[in-house]
Amino acid sequence: MKFLRASRLEIFVAVLFLLNGVLLFPGTQWLRFAIRAAPYVGSVGAFLLVKRPFAAPAAPGAFAMVVVLALLLANMLHPQTQPGAGIAQIVLQLAIVCPTFWAARFVEDDRHLMRLLAVFFICNALGSVVGILQIYDPDRFLPAHFSAEVSSSWLESLTFVSPDGRTLVRPPGLSDLPGGAAMSGSLAAIMGLAFSARKGARFWVRFVCFVAALAGISVLYLTQVRSLTFTTLAAMVFMALFSVRQHHTWNHAWLAGAIAVLVLGAFTWAVSVGGEKIRDRFLNISDRGVVASYDASRGWFWRYTFGDALDQYPLGAGLGRWGAMSTYFAADRPESPPLWAEIQLTGWLYDGGVPMWIAYASGLALSMLFIFRMALSNLYGQVLPFAAVVIFCVNANVIGASFTGPSFNTTMGLEYWLLSAVLFGAARRHQVHPVAR
Repeated sequence: MKFLRASRLEIFVAVLFLLNGVLLFPGTQWLRFAIRAAPYVGSVGAFLLVKRPFAAPAAPGAFAMVVVLALLLANMLHPQTQPGAGIAQIVLQLAIVCPTFWAARFVEDDRHLMRLLAVFFICNALGSVVGILQIYDPDRFLPAHFSAEVSSSWLESLTFVSPDGRTLVRPPGLSDLPGGAAMSGSLAAIMGLAFSARKGARFWVRFVCFVAALAGISVLYLTQVRSLTFTTLAAMVFMALFSVRQHHTWNHAWLAGAIAVLVLGAFTWAVSVGGEKIRDRFLNISDRGVVASYDASRGWFWRYTFGDALDQYPLGAGLGRWGAMSTYFAADRPESPPLWAEIQLTGWLYDGGVPMWIAYASGLALSMLFIFRMALSNLYGQVLPFAAVVIFCVNANVIGASFTGPSFNTTMGLEYWLLSAVLFGAARRHQVHPVAR
């Protein structure tokens, strides 16, 4: 029992990332809803088990998240709300932001924080390696059945032909969705790069972390998720910039060389495995430009959000009308038809209008400002600022992903608030029990 209490965060992270791997095995699709719901149930459960959850200082951004939840409750009164789906949406958002209130309590010290980041990294490195194996031996490592949400025509659009003539599916990793390995690949690349470039790391640690980062960025290329690829590269740039300030913590020569090898070497290998479709998917951007490419794929959703949607729903459209909660729980009500949100801003507008934009943006700004200050601080030794850089890069990646999909309506949002909270908890512990490092 003592071990379980001491490892609550690590167990939660393992469930968050690894439980979906059960869906790779035959006959498990009937468990899909329970498996997908488990991290959210665990988050709410941890909150309910904490004694006096509001007694201790909450992580930066927590008050803004209380306002977000209040706006969701208020929007339940909207005449076009889907009651069942609306309640489910409130529970989902509560689960996503819950770590802001409980996770800091479970962090023992900065070493515990680093151990937790290591579990994050190992889980996502494993997902990336599985993604690579799904390319080399799809018969053995691909899911026995893809999610029922994936139609045959959609699945066909997510395949590509390798140079040796094989038809391959974008690697799902530890999931049953084609391309599902993208997020694992992104996190493995960012965290593997950081751990490999840390000054003083043993050679075998540096080597293993770099190989895992290489697997991560390679599988990210193979999923062909360009938006997440570019936010991952941006996170690496952030890391390099932070390393200039934390010169005593980072091996600059290794970091620079590793970024070059990861970006170029992994792309070369991915093209050799995935063929022209992989190459054209990324290199065609240079012909059109990043902005034009983004506008072609997501520009309409921005124009709709700040045009028709904003005019129609300045204070929200009613809860339960978009996303997974609408799919699972909405009733057939002609006066409250389902809505589509391709980007997170649209979803927030539906859920609470402009006040929701302000509240959620405030929470993100406050949490990122805290992490940024921690990364530049000289008051916490070397471990916490290093961890803060890793968390800043990962969380910036999640924010970037929200411009191409509703990342804060998924486990990515849960990861964001969990990492922000555990850093805050470690910082508070350090202030109470400072240790020279």
